[in-house]
Amino acid sequence: MQSMDVEGMVEFIVYHQRKLLNQFLQMIFNGLCILSDIQKQASWILCLRDLFFSVLVFPVGTFVVASFWILFTLDRSLVYPEALDKFIPLWVNHAVHTMVLPLVLLELFISRHRYPTRRTGLLILGTVSISYLLWVLWIYYAAGDWVYPLLGLFNQTGLVVFFSVSLLMVMLLYILGEQLTLLVWGLTGKAKRS
Repeated sequence: MQSMDVEGMVEFIVYHQRKLLNQFLQMIFNGLCILSDIQKQASWILCLRDLFFSVLVFPVGTFVVASFWILFTLDRSLVYPEALDKFIPLWVNHAVHTMVLPLVLLELFISRHRYPTRRTGLLILGTVSISYLLWVLWIYYAAGDWVYPLLGLFNQTGLVVFFSVSLLMVMLLYILGEQLTLLVWGLTGKAKRS
């Protein structure tokens, strides 16, 4: 059995903590999809499935994939230090950071999803996003380490700008998902479900 160094183990744990939100959202959404297939008459399950996909799964999943690979390309140590290669196989990295996008796009194209009003959708997405950012800040406060090494490069003003731009990007991705749904399916489902 190979012994792990303490620094590598800490990076491994921090890596998994930061993936929690996206993996949790994907798991809940897939569970709702299964339930909606089994219980076709339960309209509340379809509404919840659609809300999860439109407000959280599409924008957060797309943001995670895009931001990870952009930052990885610029400087991998900011998001996925090489020390993680010892503990996390390449296929797991792609399962978490690559496959999410094709699966989310496939879902968008094969299942029609009803979007809430834009105001409601952005309010829910903003609440979840800000809660996540507060969690990231709390981890730094409690542990003294940033969940994302990139955040250690910023001063307080830089953090505010970075978090604001990230929040804006995820909200723009919500609108992109809404527009793609409109393009593929016609009405977003607010007025009528097919």
